Amino acid sequence: MNELNISKSGETGEKDKRRRSLVKLGIITALAFIVWIFATIAWFAMNKSVTAGGMGVGVGNAGFELRVASGAGFGVESGAEIGFSSLYSRLDRSYSRNSGVETYAGSDGWSICWRMADGDDELMPDSCGTLEFQVVSAGPDISSLHYSLDIKAFTADTETQPDPGDPTKTIEVVTDIHEVTGSASSAEVSDGAAYLKSHIMFFKGRTGTAGNYQYSGFISDVSDFIMTPDNSGNVTIYWVWPNTFGQIALSGTSDDMNYMIGTPILNTAGETNDRSALTTYLTTATFFRGTASYGTVLSDLYTKRRNSESFRAEFDTLSDGYNSADQTIGKNISYALVELNATL
Repeated sequence: MNELNISKSGETGEKDKRRRSLVKLGIITALAFIVWIFATIAWFAMNKSVTAGGMGVGVGNAGFELRVASGAGFGVESGAEIGFSSLYSRLDRSYSRNSGVETYAGSDGWSICWRMADGDDELMPDSCGTLEFQVVSAGPDISSLHYSLDIKAFTADTETQPDPGDPTKTIEVVTDIHEVTGSASSAEVSDGAAYLKSHIMFFKGRTGTAGNYQYSGFISDVSDFIMTPDNSGNVTIYWVWPNTFGQIALSGTSDDMNYMIGTPILNTAGETNDRSALTTYLTTATFFRGTASYGTVLSDLYTKRRNSESFRAEFDTLSDGYNSADQTIGKNISYALVELNATL
């Protein structure tokens, strides 16, 4: 949602305004491939259906292994398969069609990849989800494992083909996918991947109910962090793509709610323990698109907020920069997955 000049009484109009502002590149009404692996950034481009199934498996000699859920248990189910069409054989790894995926032995640890998707297999602003896995130890202290997260972005090639269900109509079909790399991508595409990586945030804790989740334990450095498994070795990491800048920067006080819409992403514990790190993150990550000096603008916003002064101008500038970055993601990125790595 575009947060410019909003108030409680203006929520509906601003929702419609943001909706109209989103770039629509066309809707895929049917797909030619049985297996789909990545989450579509469907708020601007595509829709799809996903065949049920998938599995997780991890076996190694590093003293521990990572496993992802497969049905009611872990590991390989009888008759299960990690499916991928010829479309994805162009990649150097096969990825599961399900939110649980394979594990594999890396040079110094273990990895898991997930499609990033919300409930309808779509990834968009206001999406959230979980990365759930189990650590099985043959000796090492799994509470001290070091993890890293990396969001990988992909573009897609499409072509127009006859609709199998109605030969009088045509559909857009994905014919190839390409991982975004700095050297092989345009500046716009590279920017879209960078914004996606910063706009999706990871946390260790979550409270609330669907549609009103709030978070704590912000993982500000996704390149190296520690998670503590439960007694069964299970670990959950929560991710969220906030819909508006205000949800990130402001709390749930009555004064703040005059500026923002939506639920603030930090809960009470997060406000106490994570606000400083989250504020720093906004000024160091590739987060806003535009020419403003966003770090200075953000500092001015919080100064005025503490002094009970109006910070409307600063808020509007930051909201515009956040929404503009979302637009860049929508124009240039088609699919995404997240890879988690674990090392001793």
